[in-house]
Amino acid sequence: LYFTTALGYRDATAVALFAYMTCLAYLTPLAGAVVADAWLGRYKTILSFGLVYGMGLLLLCFGAFLPDIDHATVAVTAPDQYFTKELCTFIGLFLVCIGTGGIKPCVSAFGADQVQVCSNNTANLNANENANLNANENENA
Repeated sequence: LYFTTALGYRDATAVALFAYMTCLAYLTPLAGAVVADAWLGRYKTILSFGLVYGMGLLLLCFGAFLPDIDHATVAVTAPDQYFTKELCTFIGLFLVCIGTGGIKPCVSAFGADQVQVCSNNTANLNANENANLNANENENA
């Protein structure tokens, strides 16, 4: 909808651009996983690609505040302003796709690192329950 209303593209072009950006967002996690495993590690990858993602969102927001493009009057009015809107949109979308590629493969593993293993806690809980049961039995006797 943004491609057709704000940027003035035809429906077929807008659908193709959406498909290209979606494809890029789903292919870049492969490269993000390689970067995290081979060079940076999970935490630095999340931080650095998160910054790239944030810069992309800022560019998209900046481009959204520029006036909408009417291709019938672009040659008559300020073409540089419309070029800036398109440039901000596409560079912003590209940065968001790259940032997504670095964050997606690392966040699930990062979330799993926050959970502690419960097998030892269960053994301790059972031992404590048995101790409490024995104490109660001694009091009742």
